[in-house]
Amino acid sequence: MMSSDQEAVDALADWMSTRSMKLGWERLAGGSGFSLGLAEPHRALLLASNGEWELHLTTARGVRNVALVSFADSPEALLDGVLFAIFMKATSELHCRDRTASVGLTHVLRVLANETNDKRYSGRAAALLAGHASKDGYERQARIRLEEAIRLFALAGDTTAADTVSSALENLQDLVLY
Repeated sequence: MMSSDQEAVDALADWMSTRSMKLGWERLAGGSGFSLGLAEPHRALLLASNGEWELHLTTARGVRNVALVSFADSPEALLDGVLFAIFMKATSELHCRDRTASVGLTHVLRVLANETNDKRYSGRAAALLAGHASKDGYERQARIRLEEAIRLFALAGDTTAADTVSSALENLQDLVLY
């Protein structure tokens, strides 16, 4: 007999497939959730447990569990919660010595934002990638990502974010670490 946790995972997988979403998520053995594709030793797991969805993140800064929504909530609400939680964690780790989890989470964010057609989170992912490029001394790559973020924020109608990123672009030479 299938548990409600497995049924929730099945329902989400079916919902995503009917929308042709290609997130690169792998179903966990036992059917309790999905691995979001973060490279070891880091992990990002979307878990179904006791009627609720939870995001389990393991990064350089430790383990963090984020309660998202109940199974009764819409898949759109779940994915919006995943976007927000991943963005916050990737941002918080941008200034860590070991930024590999932040980079990986940013790529997960970018794919999910693209698949859900969420321009504001696509812009946020581009801005985070610009931050990583800047920290690594890649001014040209940072510039490309900042320009992409501005375009995406403008498409999303978020003029405040677009203006903030424009300011960063104007001051890029001061931000790039050589």
